[in-house]
Amino acid sequence: MSGRGVGMDVVRRNVEALGGSVEIDSIAGKGATLTIRLPLTLAIVDGMSVSVDGDVHIVPLANIEQSLRPTAEQVSTVGGHPVLDLGGAYLPIVQLDEQVATRDAANEGLLVVLEADGRRAALRIDDVLGQHQVVLKSLEDNYRKVPGFSGATILGDGRVSFILDASHIVGRAHRKGRSHASHGPALAA
Repeated sequence: MSGRGVGMDVVRRNVEALGGSVEIDSIAGKGATLTIRLPLTLAIVDGMSVSVDGDVHIVPLANIEQSLRPTAEQVSTVGGHPVLDLGGAYLPIVQLDEQVATRDAANEGLLVVLEADGRRAALRIDDVLGQHQVVLKSLEDNYRKVPGFSGATILGDGRVSFILDASHIVGRAHRKGRSHASHGPALAA
């Protein structure tokens, strides 16, 4: 008997902080029914947490095709922009912080291949941290629209993490060099 229900006050507080409620109905000798109600506007996203330049971001799993550590032969440049040769398809490589131009995508970090709106691009990251289901909080409702980010979430340790907008990232990569995906072996190394 000792310890039962001790954590329910914590559960109740957290669910109520989200605008929901918790109800417990118990019948002696028969059991208990626990009902948790959450608002319909609450969006849950399956995501992969990644480290990028010291920050933790969430990439929606629905937009991830694969992650890889590219070889030097897989990375070349077209018009001064890095591209990834992925089985004969040339994908633009994009970084979240365009000011960090000193990174060599072939030798440092990982690439996550994103697919959105029928197009693909490779996002440079430092590390894969894990897979999570996160509660999406709208930036637009609470702050303003921020290009490249679809929302934010609060991680288990209390830090805020931004959820990446794959459509924006892939679109930005393709706007920088529309011809990356269509070029073949004539690429400059």
